[in-house]
Amino acid sequence: MITAGRLKKEDEESVTSEVNVEDEEHVNPRNNYSESFLEDGHGIVFGTQEQKLIYDGLLLKYLNGEIKSLSEVCRLVKDQLGLEISAPTLSRRLRHINRNAESNDEQERKRKMGVLKGFTIMQRALSSRYNASLLTVMDDKTKEIRQYAYMKSSVDGRKEYYRCNRCLRAKRKSGSGKGAQASIIVYDGEIIGDKPPEHHADCEPVSYEEIASITSQRESRAFEREENEQVRQVLRNRQLLLKQTESLEPPQLSPIEGDELAEFDDESNGTGFVEPQRQVVEDKKKRMERILSAVLLLLDELDGENLLTVIEEAQYRVAELPRRSLLR
Repeated sequence: MITAGRLKKEDEESVTSEVNVEDEEHVNPRNNYSESFLEDGHGIVFGTQEQKLIYDGLLLKYLNGEIKSLSEVCRLVKDQLGLEISAPTLSRRLRHINRNAESNDEQERKRKMGVLKGFTIMQRALSSRYNASLLTVMDDKTKEIRQYAYMKSSVDGRKEYYRCNRCLRAKRKSGSGKGAQASIIVYDGEIIGDKPPEHHADCEPVSYEEIASITSQRESRAFEREENEQVRQVLRNRQLLLKQTESLEPPQLSPIEGDELAEFDDESNGTGFVEPQRQVVEDKKKRMERILSAVLLLLDELDGENLLTVIEEAQYRVAELPRRSLLR
């Protein structure tokens, strides 16, 4: 049971902790939290506003370093509020808060750093693995062109990090592994930074003709790979249809059933049950063969797209033209 005096004491401690967090934010990096963190219940329903203040106060104490572990926070929440909250749940929520804070820091850093002038992003190019992960950048002053390879991006995808692979190769060739390594940061499609990238002494710029030639070759190979994949998909669809039609063979009768049907056929002077049944099976088999032929032809016409539509169209052709050629 939470008493009024205890709630008041906890409220004062939570307010004091909040003030301390703001005063010492530059000292403890764990205090980098979003203000919206205190505005909701994080999916937890609180009975009163006092319970929410106690919960927020405990988490602020953890962010301020007064509570050493999330397990201790869970125990205090259970003792003071009677709520069962696991440590992984609190950890996920705190990670979300830190990401929001990092996003705010990135915006502030961009405002302070500003756009790096004197450099123009020309195009994105394909890498050797056919991914659009190369960034072609030109120095407006020297007209030198460099290519930077994608490394990683921020959580929201607005900030991207690139490095010069030629600098990396130059460092490896030197043997010592020392030297400059040029890198750039792209935020919302613009290069940001305080100073221009510094390249390795042995790193040389790339000519635009070389970049255009390599890019053209890679785009052609990527297009060929895509076409080959479409052809392979058509062949896979054909094999699937052939497997489905293998089960359309006429049913095999047991020796006893065959003898009984033969006797019945003899007694009825050839006008009994067997011959009509065989004729029905043969007709169905021939019809399915015509449908399969029509499907294979339609697959060639439609490049294997929408298999269900192809089968329906084949059935329509067989129904409309049962005795004529299925070729258009």
